[in-house]
Amino acid sequence: GSPPFALNWLTNGTLELARRFDTADVQTSTSPTVSYTNLGAFEPGVWHNVVLRLRFSKGAATGSVGIWIDGVSKHDNDAVAIGYNDTAGPYPKYGIYRAIGSGINVAEFGNVEYGTASLSGRIATPLAAPVGDGAG
Repeated sequence: GSPPFALNWLTNGTLELARRFDTADVQTSTSPTVSYTNLGAFEPGVWHNVVLRLRFSKGAATGSVGIWIDGVSKHDNDAVAIGYNDTAGPYPKYGIYRAIGSGINVAEFGNVEYGTASLSGRIATPLAAPVGDGAG
């Protein structure tokens, strides 16, 4: 099924948060509720420092989504529904997920960290961007 959390880069140059949730079992639910939030302009071709704080809630409005891009808060809400009522739970997955089209699509990820400890220090003090253009 569709992920409970996704960041979508749109052709108009903006970034969008897609948040999905459903209290029904994933196996029986075919259309989760989805909420979209425009996070503003997102320039391609440069490294961005993105910090996420997510607490999934299995459909109840007790989840949390915080997003900081280049040190600026873009979304901070501690009373949202985000996630599914399944036993497996969410897991991280990175990449470009879209229909095949013309042109070249590239996404590079560097210094990815995740876990249960707070990474809020990365908002003001990010790790250095990877060196090189990623073509290798």
